Amino acid sequence: GENSSQDSEQNKEYELKSTGILTGDTEPNWDEIKNDVERVYASLYPTTVDLYQTIQNQQDIVNFNKEYDNLTQAVKNENKEDSLEELTLLYDYLPRFIESCTDEEKEKTVIKTKNYIFKAYSVLDKEEWGTISENINKASEEFTKLVTDINNKENGNQYNINKIYIIINELQNAVLLRDKEVFLIKYKNVLDEIENI
Repeated sequence: GENSSQDSEQNKEYELKSTGILTGDTEPNWDEIKNDVERVYASLYPTTVDLYQTIQNQQDIVNFNKEYDNLTQAVKNENKEDSLEELTLLYDYLPRFIESCTDEEKEKTVIKTKNYIFKAYSVLDKEEWGTISENINKASEEFTKLVTDINNKENGNQYNINKIYIIINELQNAVLLRDKEVFLIKYKNVLDEIENI
């Protein structure tokens, strides 16, 4: 019996599947999302305590936590539209929190840029192309601060910053095409790149 068990282990087939945006399922994995949302609660409370020591407008902290509860409810109900709306409301707090927590202009610009990009993404399923275009323009405008910042040239970040700026502006091509999949490909690329600066 032991040898046949070893033989079956050795004869297993593995298949590598390509799961890109154009070839994969773009529906949310609700089980994974629910687990992620639940796990955030463990760090939400210590973060809240830290924010109370740093942020002047403490009502923003209370409101953020209430919105997180609303997000949890939307995710529990597996409502993609409400979940994206709640995430947008939550993400609006992050630039305010960053403003109070750091003097790093680069960090402030990046979080504001990401906020506008996420706002564009959040209405993609509704195909609100005017709102998407407006938010991409705001993201581009915000990110221009990094493109023109002389310090980035000195730090050697200019190449990556220029690349991100191009991808942000390329999102507008997807808007002109009114193609959700093309937008998602570029959205994923810009988020991957912006994490590297």
